[in-house]
Amino acid sequence: MVDMEDILQEIRKKGLNQGLIAIQAQKEIILKAIDEGATLKTIHSVLTGRGLMPVKYCAFARLVKKHLKKPPKTQTSPQKIKETTPKKQKSYAYNPDEIDIDDLK
Repeated sequence: MVDMEDILQEIRKKGLNQGLIAIQAQKEIILKAIDEGATLKTIHSVLTGRGLMPVKYCAFARLVKKHLKKPPKTQTSPQKIKETTPKKQKSYAYNPDEIDIDDLK
């Protein structure tokens, strides 16, 4: 009889982090292509065509965004805050006595 735990162990070893390992292996290429303005779709297409990326695009994009994308640069100098003057609120006066009922018909 086949031991189910052995089968599960083998499945885990083969599928575990396959995409992450491929992403890390191609890290320099991916980051350089992103810096040069290439889209993730194009990068994935080229790497998949060469047999270097074993995962589908959705997993590739998720892994790149999670593990490789650089956080946005924080501003070193404070921005000037544009001061605005509060707008005057228009006042509307409603007087029901001034309405001509014939105009509403």
